[in-house]
Order: sequence, then C-alpha cells, then structure tokens
Amino acid sequence: MNETVKIWLESLINKEIDDVLDDIENRKIWFFGSNNKEGFQGQLDNLSLCDEYLIALKKLKNRIEMEDL
Repeated sequence: MNETVKIWLESLINKEIDDVLDDIENRKIWFFGSNNKEGFQGQLDNLSLCDEYLIALKKLKNRIEMEDL
C-alpha cells in the first residue's frame, strides 16, 4: 500500500474512532440526566451498535498498521 494512502486511512479511522467515543460519552451523559424510560432501550441499542462499530474500526486500524489489507 502506498504510504500516503496508508497515512490518510489511518487518519480517517482515528477521526472516526474519536467521533464514536464522543458519541458514546454523549449517550452516557444523556442516561445520567434523563428520566425518559421509553428512550432508554433505543439509546441502549445505539450504544450496542456504537460498540460493534468501534470494535470493527479498531480491527481495521490494526490491519492497516500491519498492512494486511
């Protein structure tokens, strides 16, 4: 893989990881400050999806670092 492309991909993935971590933090804050019991399940579902996405991003990042694409 071209070194420039590798750097771009790593940068893109790192930014996306940071965005997902921010989203998770925001959802945690919402949980602590909310009494909306109906919204809890939806937020939990979204947290689960965020977690799966974060795991996939980290695996992809590791593969790019090892250049195993």
